[in-house]
Amino acid sequence: MGEIGKSVKAMVKMILQRAPEFSWEAAANRLVLTLEPGGAVINIFDRRYRHPETSEIHSHSVDFRSDIIAGVMRQWRYTRTRAADEGSATHWCQEVKLAGELKGAPFACCLTNNPVEIYQAGDSYEITAPEFHWVEPDDGTVTLITRQYKTSPESTFTFWPYQGALTVDRTPIGKFPQRQAAEDVVRAVTCGALEKWF
Repeated sequence: MGEIGKSVKAMVKMILQRAPEFSWEAAANRLVLTLEPGGAVINIFDRRYRHPETSEIHSHSVDFRSDIIAGVMRQWRYTRTRAADEGSATHWCQEVKLAGELKGAPFACCLTNNPVEIYQAGDSYEITAPEFHWVEPDDGTVTLITRQYKTSPESTFTFWPYQGALTVDRTPIGKFPQRQAAEDVVRAVTCGALEKWF
């Protein structure tokens, strides 16, 4: 990690050490601290607090660059095609409006994954909003996200494995809203990241 990387990691470490002083939000599978509205955010991933209804494969409402400050991030990007028939489907796909409401009904599709991308501290990657991807970070992985505005998506997409006809327990609920994180969760996640990676 270069000198700039070291200074950024030192800044993030200081924020984590003083985590209760900041306003963290709990997202679907991570804690989020907004440093600059519409710009930069810190993410800390921890599977213990993953919302059970979160879709693993998804697209985004904005393009972004992700700098891995600490930990390990694995990412798969996917190509989607419409299923010729239900027998060839691999996933259900649901379009979601940017405001979070479902748009239309789920439809069967085929997803093909590209080779895994592995990122460690000091690495970065970029992804455009329309790309479909799945990330699998080690617990405690910390990223610095810089939002970019290269594309103008009108909606996002979520996916889940195709297992025949839809049932109530397999129907998407729309966007998972971020909410203020409980203090004990903030302490557990930030302390875990500090102990493991810093």
